[in-house]
Amino acid sequence: MVVYSLRGAIGSGKSTFGLTLPGKKFILDLEYGAHRATWRFAPESYTIIKLPPNLDLLTYTRGGRVYGQLERWTEIAKEFVKAVQDPQYTTIVFDTLKVAWTADHMAYLQERQEAQIATTVAKMPKLSEEQAASRTDLREQLMPIEYGTPNLRISQMFDITRSLGKDLVLINHERHKYVSTIIDGRITQVPSPDGAMETDGWSDTDKLSDWVFITKRIGGVAVNGSKPFPVSYVMRIDKSPIGSDLVGVSLPVDYAILKALVESKGRKLP
Repeated sequence: MVVYSLRGAIGSGKSTFGLTLPGKKFILDLEYGAHRATWRFAPESYTIIKLPPNLDLLTYTRGGRVYGQLERWTEIAKEFVKAVQDPQYTTIVFDTLKVAWTADHMAYLQERQEAQIATTVAKMPKLSEEQAASRTDLREQLMPIEYGTPNLRISQMFDITRSLGKDLVLINHERHKYVSTIIDGRITQVPSPDGAMETDGWSDTDKLSDWVFITKRIGGVAVNGSKPFPVSYVMRIDKSPIGSDLVGVSLPVDYAILKALVESKGRKLP
């Protein structure tokens, strides 16, 4: 029913927020980082699924044949569909959504390549699949218009989760935001001069989310040999569905505190 997007540096408390939501959580731990947060919560309050590492991408080079991504995306989608229909779960967590989206669009590129190979085999039936692949000028990347299909797959996950009345938590890292400028008479992309950051991953993540939070770790650093400051995690509201006056407000990474803040304004969480 509510989509939450969180971005921040590694170890800034992103994975913690979803675990503070009421009810049982289903976590697709695609970057093997959720364990940094789950140890503080009752094991019966969540289920974690960890897929095997995406080793196929380690050997992929642009212009080469894509392996394993269609199978990986199918496994991610299968786990999602199973969990979103399971009445025991009230929240679905993607940690991180970028990993799912990468598998999604690389799977579609794999489909395009396999279609090319099939065409070559049809023309030269005596060739094995590998021989046909070596004689095919394989697609290096998707054309911009072709991202519509993988993007639709992700957005449908949003729609399905909402329609079934469940919450969706999307974890992502952040990256430097790039802006266009003219250098030597050519339009060039350069890091934003103000050091602005943005969600690293699917570009529509924040647009389709109800709440957007930017997390930050505070403390944990020793100064001049003193004891380290206690570690705490805060999140700054970057998008709010119940009023722009909440944008910019920082609070601990905790659903209960967010709920209390909203209710103190005389409102209710959607």
